[in-house]
Amino acid sequence: MYMTRQEIIEKYDGYWVFMINCKEGEYGETIGGEVVIHSKNMNEALDGIEIYSNEENTLITYVGKPPYPLLLTMVQKNNTLEVSP
Repeated sequence: MYMTRQEIIEKYDGYWVFMINCKEGEYGETIGGEVVIHSKNMNEALDGIEIYSNEENTLITYVGKPPYPLLLTMVQKNNTLEVSP
């Protein structure tokens, strides 16, 4: 089910989320998508993304203020994995 960015923030604060069918706003920011994996543990979230390898416009990110410094966010667009600090 598609959720807006605000809905995802409210429901998954403190979780790693993996989303498919992400939509972008005017400036390239993610404005929503379908959360298909969520976990408090980053490795658990990463373990599940392989089954979505053919999906376009995916995103894995931490929602909320992380308990430790985040090093990257991974985004897959048009079958290309992009990594952002």
